[in-house]
Amino acid sequence: MKSSSKTQTQAGGNGQVKLEQLDLALRDIEDLLQRALCPFILLGQTAKDIVDGTGLTGKRIDIGVERKHMTKQVRGTLEFYLKDKVKDVGKSFDYEPSGVPKYKTMPRIYVKVIERKWKFLKNKDFKFYMNSEYQIPNPFKNYWKAKGLVR
Repeated sequence: MKSSSKTQTQAGGNGQVKLEQLDLALRDIEDLLQRALCPFILLGQTAKDIVDGTGLTGKRIDIGVERKHMTKQVRGTLEFYLKDKVKDVGKSFDYEPSGVPKYKTMPRIYVKVIERKWKFLKNKDFKFYMNSEYQIPNPFKNYWKAKGLVR
């Protein structure tokens, strides 16, 4: 997607979440998890938008972290950076990102700690979006059918 469409708005009921906000929110969690040296995977509508190549839509960013990667050191780093936003980073959590321009509606970042071993998370696929490479479930169609069950 070209940078000229960064001001595009996404349908969101009463409030609108701008594509620019979602892109910045994705960069916020990517930066945080890279600081923590924690691999992550895109989930939900976020992953679907990247697979479809449409640009991000919706009102949230969905990220998954496998339990085995949520080490004491990772939790410590997340707690340090999110101390005023999240009570317990050892479990699934959500927060409002920093550095994202405020409009009527702010996107939220949802981080799901994945407890089970899923076949579609064993050999992840990679997709490029903006200037980064993101991991997504593989095969994606199997994940999409079971997305509500992933815990």
